[in-house]
Amino acid sequence: MSNTPCLKKEEYFSGTPDFPLRVIVRSPQPPGFFHRHEFFECAFISAGRGRHRSGGNAPVEISAGDVLLIPPDARHGYAETEDMTVINLLFDASHLPALLMDLCSLPAYRELFVRDASHYKNRDYPKLTPDRKIFDEMKEYLLRMLESDRLPCGHCYKLGLFMALMSRLCCLPRPEGAGSAELPRDIERLSAYMQRNFGREIYIGDLLEVSNMSEASLARHFRAAFGVSPMAYLRRIRLTHAAELLQNTDHSLKEIAEETGFSSVSYFFRLFRRFYGVTPQVYRTGADKTSGGDPKD
Repeated sequence: MSNTPCLKKEEYFSGTPDFPLRVIVRSPQPPGFFHRHEFFECAFISAGRGRHRSGGNAPVEISAGDVLLIPPDARHGYAETEDMTVINLLFDASHLPALLMDLCSLPAYRELFVRDASHYKNRDYPKLTPDRKIFDEMKEYLLRMLESDRLPCGHCYKLGLFMALMSRLCCLPRPEGAGSAELPRDIERLSAYMQRNFGREIYIGDLLEVSNMSEASLARHFRAAFGVSPMAYLRRIRLTHAAELLQNTDHSLKEIAEETGFSSVSYFFRLFRRFYGVTPQVYRTGADKTSGGDPKD
């Protein structure tokens, strides 16, 4: 695998490293270039046909209307292409806003988008073939996402389209042989604990005690369930509740930071802007310009 070229996140999301979500159209899609990448790729075959190779497996036939799901670090490439157009959706879910947690609650999302390359071993990566009407609907979402970079508040618009697209994919019939992705009971208990206690200080030791796992096991099982570390998941919970308070109360930033478990206003400010693409003040007022600097504690 070390000899397989790896496409880096900083190359593909250089303009928006804190919002790693991008659409690229390749028409025609050339054959060859067996590679892997540090992010997830959904390849929507919008025209033509060809053959796709997963890892060391034999190439399989693909054609217009198919959707390939390629996990991070997975080796793949197109053995043959014939007048083929591919719309690539590239994303790193671990760095997208807190809103994505809603999808993590769906077993289908965890099964299709949280598995890493090692899960597939000698199996092909998932291929979905939705009804043509549904495929065309998803294609429209992708093309609108492609245009969103030129719009004011483009991050919010793109994220909404991404959530709609992911929801559509999760509702499709899953590939034959797909396994269950229900949450382990210990992880469910831990998630419920974080939802109840996000407003107070929580340390990794608290999570180890609640889950009754070693730190290595907790990190492994939690990432398999939600695609992020336990502390990243906790930050998303806090940010989600902070966003609700900004919209539905007149509490100050200091009060909201304290109520949602953040250690300081400036830390809350930086995380909020990173995850939502705007400052807390802009999110509250609906203005279209971000504040220049961090607020004082």
